[in-house]
Amino acid sequence: MIQAIFKGHHFSIAASVIAAGAVAVFFFGAPGWAPTEQSQLSSSFALMYALLTYLFLQMVAHVFYRPASRRQMLIDMLSSLLPVVLLLYVLADYSRGHLAVSTFQLNAALLTLYAMTLDLLVDIGLILWPRQ
Repeated sequence: MIQAIFKGHHFSIAASVIAAGAVAVFFFGAPGWAPTEQSQLSSSFALMYALLTYLFLQMVAHVFYRPASRRQMLIDMLSSLLPVVLLLYVLADYSRGHLAVSTFQLNAALLTLYAMTLDLLVDIGLILWPRQ
């Protein structure tokens, strides 16, 4: 029953939109935010675990629930493009000096951009993968 309602691409699209929202809140809602010295390491690990969990759930969604049609995967790919484009905008805005970004946020942006780009590449690969 759940499998009939829930498809991997639905989860992937929702996760990408939520990730884009989190990126917007983290960088535009709290510009220049940095964790305290005592929580710097734990904040870095929390970010890494969150990104690895995001990637894991994205892969599970595609592996256990067969890849969707090309049209559905194209929508999934476009939704995965949202956080990537948003992060590129954050980095461009920061490089122009219009956005205050702490060192922690800069590192978070680069790490998140890397993870979101991996998700985007998987979606592109699923679109291009030959159908049987």
